[in-house]
Amino acid sequence: MKPPAVEAAPAAPPETAAVHQSAVRRFFAELGEGTRFVADSPVLRVLLVTLAVLTLGAATLNTLNVFFVSENLHADAGWFGTIGMGEGVGAVVGALAAGRLCRRFRDVTVFGVGLTLVGVGLVVYARIGTLWAAVLVIAPVGVPLGAINSAISPIVLRATPREYIGRAISTFGPVQQLASMVSAIGAGWLVSTVWRDFDHVVAGVTFGRIDTVYLIGGVAIVISGMFATLALKGPGATRLTDAAVADETVGAD
Repeated sequence: MKPPAVEAAPAAPPETAAVHQSAVRRFFAELGEGTRFVADSPVLRVLLVTLAVLTLGAATLNTLNVFFVSENLHADAGWFGTIGMGEGVGAVVGALAAGRLCRRFRDVTVFGVGLTLVGVGLVVYARIGTLWAAVLVIAPVGVPLGAINSAISPIVLRATPREYIGRAISTFGPVQQLASMVSAIGAGWLVSTVWRDFDHVVAGVTFGRIDTVYLIGGVAIVISGMFATLALKGPGATRLTDAAVADETVGAD
């Protein structure tokens, strides 16, 4: 039996093609405006850079953790999901507590200190050698991670005029996706080629290929967290935030 032929779709009329081209140009124009606004904003620029660093570190964890379980924790790879469960439980707790923490300590403080704690936790996690100790460490790491995710939105909304909110937020997604992709590819390539047989002892402490990557990522996140804590308290950030709030107030009136 001869299968039914698939008819080619009719060519789009010139008007439709023109509308499509116009929409594409408008999309890139607005994306460019959002990118320029984020680059010119002290608050959003700090958020973008530090979130990119966080994503770089987190992506190495997601990429290499299954190997870390078997090589460093000396457990069957089937226990990999237990690590994710511990982090997830911590993230839920952090998200639930974020509102109260932000009201008491300000969301910018929760963001910066939370980043620092995530980095410290990743450094400690890199040195763990047993499965259940790793679960006990990664679960508390999830708490500030969940709080960070909840604290970002009010910071962005307060630092961005209403008409730029969508454009500004659209800048963060591609940057984080790119950072995640670069981190996953780079970490996988590094531990499978250059550092495939990496095993060094420094001051009596053994460093392997995967835990060293985690250690570098954790230190980078700690530095970014300290930077965010200081930068988001600066006068430039405060002025921009106040200006955004005033703009929203005028708009509401």
